[in-house]
Amino acid sequence: MKTTEVSPIIFEIFSDFFRQHVHLLVAWGYDTVKPQMKTEDEEEITDLLYQGIQQVLCLEKERWCSNYAVKNEDPISRGIRKGKKRREIDLVIEFVTTKGRPQYIFEAKPL
Repeated sequence: MKTTEVSPIIFEIFSDFFRQHVHLLVAWGYDTVKPQMKTEDEEEITDLLYQGIQQVLCLEKERWCSNYAVKNEDPISRGIRKGKKRREIDLVIEFVTTKGRPQYIFEAKPL
């Protein structure tokens, strides 16, 4: 019988690679737009980081980059807030597979 459960060892290995890749993408994205980073406005910084990560993903600096996608200002559709009143996640980096889309979420203030 086939199971959909992931072994804890495989999950831990995946989690480590996922975390490393996501942080590399943010660092590379930042390096790409660093010369343009002349603001302290959170929304502008988030947008610049998003653009930098998008550029890195399009260039496919590493082979694994083709498995990732990035979203900017992604609205949260859960809860009582609707439409433009929804809260937004600053940056979401997804690992794109046919069996799901694990996400890594960043709030831009600490970045």
